[in-house]
Amino acid sequence: MSRQYQLTGVPALVINGKYITSGKMGGTPQDTIRTLEALIEKIRKEK
Repeated sequence: MSRQYQLTGVPALVINGKYITSGKMGGTPQDTIRTLEALIEKIRKEK
């Protein structure tokens, strides 16, 4: 799966097979958590 999503480092998270985020993308750990929470909320609303 890591090849399928073209993951090049860790930590990397794939949310619902649609969104990919990593620690580098988020900036601080708190920023990463906020991004993850927003993506999870978005997916919940889509369902």
